[in-house]
Formats: sequence, C-alpha cells, structure tokens
Amino acid sequence: MKEECASSKYILGMDMKCPCYTDKEDKDYYCLSNSDTIEIDSYLEGFPYPAFSAFTYIMLKKRDHLTEEEKNNFWSKVAFTNYIQHYWPNGKSPEYSDNKELYDTDYEAFMQVVEELKPHIIMVWNKAIKDCLVSHGDLNYFGMIDMPVISVYIFSSNDDETKLTTAQTKRLKHRYKIIPENITVEWIKSLFVRYFNNQEAQDSFKLKTKNERLAGIGMADTRKIKNIATLFKQLSTQKILIRRENNIDFGNNITNAHKEVFMKYIKLTFDVPLYTNECLSDMFRYNFSHSQIKNEFEDNITKKMKAIFRMVATRR
Repeated sequence: MKEECASSKYILGMDMKCPCYTDKEDKDYYCLSNSDTIEIDSYLEGFPYPAFSAFTYIMLKKRDHLTEEEKNNFWSKVAFTNYIQHYWPNGKSPEYSDNKELYDTDYEAFMQVVEELKPHIIMVWNKAIKDCLVSHGDLNYFGMIDMPVISVYIFSSNDDETKLTTAQTKRLKHRYKIIPENITVEWIKSLFVRYFNNQEAQDSFKLKTKNERLAGIGMADTRKIKNIATLFKQLSTQKILIRRENNIDFGNNITNAHKEVFMKYIKLTFDVPLYTNECLSDMFRYNFSHSQIKNEFEDNITKKMKAIFRMVATRR
C-alpha cells in the first residue's frame, strides 16, 4: 500500500492514481471515491465478501440460499459508506479510546452523509467507530445485534423526519435481538464491586454532613441522589459519563481538567474509602493526577457537573 493511501491528508490526491484502477478504461467508475459502490457491485455480481454476505443474511433473517433478486432488492434500500476516509496502514483499526483524534477527524463528514440521506437506522460494523459515535452523542444508540461473524451496532437519528416511534423501536429490538448497553444503577454497582474488590464498595462512600458540604460545592434545595452509583447514573444523562461495552468512560468532550474536577467533587461530596484514587483510575483507565484545580476554572461542562453533584444528599 502506498503511504499516501493511509493518510487523511493525501488520500484525495490518490483518487485517480490508485494502482488497483489505473489500467481500467472507465475512469469515472474506477476511482477511490467510488470504491464503496465498486465493492457492493462486485458482491452483487458474485465476488465473495464475507461481511456483506453475513450482514445480508442477518438483516433478511435468512438461513438458506439467497437469490440474486433478494440480494439486489435488499441492497437497493441500503446505503453503505466507509467511515474512515483513508486506508489503515496495517489493515487493522485501533481502539477509539487511544486514537480519538484519528476517528474524530472524519466525524463531520459522516454526519454530513447522515444529514443528506436521513436514514431511519444506522448500522455500524466496527466497535471503535461505535465508541466514537456514542461519545459524540448526536445519534440514539440501541446496542449490539446478537449475531455471529461480525459485530453490528445499531443507532437511529434524532431527526424529526426519521426518528423511530416507540412501537418501531420495540419491534427493532425484538426482531434483531439487540443487546442493550444502557447505564443502569445496578451495572454501576457491579463496577464498584469489581474495581474495589468489595461487595459493599458503593456503601463505603459515606455522604458528608451538611456543614462539610457547605464549604465545598454547596447543596441544592431538592436533593435526589442518595449514593455514588445513582450519582454516576445521573452524570450519564448529560454524557459526562458513558458506557463502552462493559466499561465506563468519560464522554467525548471531557478534558483532563474536567476529569480532575470530577475527582475533586467526589471528594467534596463523600468521605471516600481508602485506595479511591487507584481504584477509580483503574475504573476509568485514566490516572487521576491529584492536580490542584483552580476555583475559577468553569465552563458549561463543569456547571452541569456541579449542578448534579449538588443534588447528592447529605448525612444528617
């Protein structure tokens, strides 16, 4: 593979120069920018593409032979695009958590396709890209289809024209046996048990008293949150915390400074147990640096965070 083909900066210049297509006569058809169409056409003409084949069988709920008519009818109603706009240097896609900039670079281009085509359902075949879309939070994420061969993650648009009704969502989840990845209080409790190696880990975060809290982030008039698991759940409603498979993480727009504010608020809100820094660092795969956050550091995210932490009850 040419180096230019593995670069988002130089890939456009390779559109008409790809060695795979230079000997073809129809230059309008045989070019990199049309490669998705070429792949689908080749599959429909009988060229083996295991991923396309598996996806077609699952979507049509078929176990036996697919006719050419069935394949063509299905793909005439489906749009296919490659999210990453260049080739991988080694053919393998890395994890999103360690390569956010790489995936985020092509996010705007992807959302332009969504805006133009206005699909009812968006199916993603790659876990890292799924993690990227979940982090940005512009689409509704349902979960993963319970199927072999390839991993398929299902999203829907928030566009009023194509947004699924409650009944449509229910049918979709039932038809494809979607495995949800929702953040629930029970799931969060299991994380604390896992990372603190303690069945009572959640309860070991003791609420601070009213007087202790007043000197920190204050309190709201109406307090709803009784424990740290419910606090984490509430933070997820604002995309401050998100779920990645069976792990918890910070949302896409959360910087290291925000993460340190998060830890600061944890300690202002609870009498934390021993080893909290180490255990939460493992839980979030981020090394809390115990840095001093200036009181004047504030933006929309910290304002949301503070409002949620102020909802936590105090110990009387």
